[in-house]
Amino acid sequence: MFRQPQSAGNKFQTAWARLEGSQPQPQFIRAVEIQPYNDFAAAVMEGEQGFVEEITSSLYAGDAYVLRNAYGQITLRDLTQRLHEFSQSQTSSFHKMLDGVPDFHRIIDSQNTIKYSVTAIRRGYYFFRWNRDPIRAFKLFRNSWQISKVLSGLEPNMFENNVPSDGIIDRLMFYHYPKGGGQLMNHVDPTNNQKIIITVMMGERGIDFQTGGFFCTVPDGGKVDLEDDLRLGDALIMYPTVEHGVDAVDEAEDRVWGAIGGRWSMGQASIDSDDVSTRVTASRRV
Repeated sequence: MFRQPQSAGNKFQTAWARLEGSQPQPQFIRAVEIQPYNDFAAAVMEGEQGFVEEITSSLYAGDAYVLRNAYGQITLRDLTQRLHEFSQSQTSSFHKMLDGVPDFHRIIDSQNTIKYSVTAIRRGYYFFRWNRDPIRAFKLFRNSWQISKVLSGLEPNMFENNVPSDGIIDRLMFYHYPKGGGQLMNHVDPTNNQKIIITVMMGERGIDFQTGGFFCTVPDGGKVDLEDDLRLGDALIMYPTVEHGVDAVDEAEDRVWGAIGGRWSMGQASIDSDDVSTRVTASRRV
């Protein structure tokens, strides 16, 4: 009988199921690997069995991958400016992820961060596929989103037509950690809908800010600073249960929420909407 060849997504799905069924999820970072984004992306979509086994085992052991030159620097600088203008054109607000939810931004500070599953000082920007894409970002990041879905064991277009009442939705997120202490405390992310987290760097330490940045933890409680390996335009991927966060950005400076300076990054995720009664979210570790 003729058998339909397995898609790349199905191969990754099988590999993840085997790993998660036989070993505990990773808690700490093991190593940082640096590769060209285009080479990595092509290997994911090709789905050669040896690569599938190698990369899933590596990520599940706690390795993080810095993928060089995922996006153009000028393109990301322009997008950062559009995001900043978006935040200046409307007030900070919050909306549950139910059908019809608009795009919005919210200042998360010491007063309202207690409402979130992870302690943070940052401005979050949240965009959804069913809206008009005012910052012209969904098409821009389509490639990396499809790569991350296939790597997670999904089909590349999975969830693209979903709305909150369907349960799982795509959400495009941007985070601005302002100078003056923007930060994100130690936490882990859920694995129920995707098997990796992906972040695209929209700025660079030494240019946009001087101190603080992304870290992962090690068994003795120490931190590994990954920010030194990250450049504007790079993508970072890792397994979600590796504990991570963002150390305070330029903590000695005054915080000005209306200023554009600081650390900017993009995240893309397929998440449970607020229509899901058993919704799984990130978990704090401190």
